Amino acid sequence: MTGFKSLLLKFEVRSAGRKSRCSHNKNHEILKGEPRVVVKAPGVATPEKGYCAVCGRAMIERAREALLDVERDLKQ
Repeated sequence: MTGFKSLLLKFEVRSAGRKSRCSHNKNHEILKGEPRVVVKAPGVATPEKGYCAVCGRAMIERAREALLDVERDLKQ
């Protein structure tokens, strides 16, 4: 039996290597050394996108709610 496919995009938390801007809100700065959420979309040669901690937490919360909704639907 093979393993399950992941429903999630590939993502991780990394320290910013340099000052950059959040991919969701360009007004949010990510300073060198600050944590940022890095997301890699599926596919060959797709770029990584970096998000500040504030937007990253909001994205995680939204994903958590969506997964709970799907789980509830499966229990019915």
